[in-house]
Amino acid sequence: MHPRVLVIGIDPYFTERLSPPAAAAMSSRWEFVRAWVKRTEIRLQVPLCRWHILNCRAQAITAFRSSTDGYFTWRDVLLKDREHPRPHDTRLRDFQVNIPFAAQAAKAFLARIDMPAACVVMVPMPTTRIWPKPDPIKRVADAVGAMYIDADTGDDLAFVDEMHLSYWSAKRFSAEFLRAFDRLPQTCLGVPAPLVATASAPKNP
Repeated sequence: MHPRVLVIGIDPYFTERLSPPAAAAMSSRWEFVRAWVKRTEIRLQVPLCRWHILNCRAQAITAFRSSTDGYFTWRDVLLKDREHPRPHDTRLRDFQVNIPFAAQAAKAFLARIDMPAACVVMVPMPTTRIWPKPDPIKRVADAVGAMYIDADTGDDLAFVDEMHLSYWSAKRFSAEFLRAFDRLPQTCLGVPAPLVATASAPKNP
């Protein structure tokens, strides 16, 4: 797979931070083996279930993503939707990122996947705090030569927990991103720039 345009949601930046599963797999041989077995089971799930090697009859709550917009159907099923307001932070967010290092890591990543930086869009993802603008990832995008979209509309967005936007906030964030994306140069797609929609994002009913 080689996309014509690559959108990277920076959460928050290019860093050497490892996720808990990755850190466990790299620090323990047993955890590495367990992760490898789990990955293999996922790939072989259908035949393993058919041959009754795995217990595939156990009932568990399952959520699915929409095939049209990727919406994760957890709302009021896995978790009741709620909106926690986001406090403002007066500090610039530069203290969280080493911009030269992040730019170098980003260039190395794009070179590894053979993706021209001019066809990359970097998007800082909203966090539970509202930070002063501009977000430092703008400087990373400029250093790399990538495009940049900041779709964080501030007080208009709220979180349902410590990680996920509420249902209507996610709708507003996505709408703001798409409006900004439509205004970007379309040379990587090889098509004329589309008309920019002027409809406002849906509000919470």
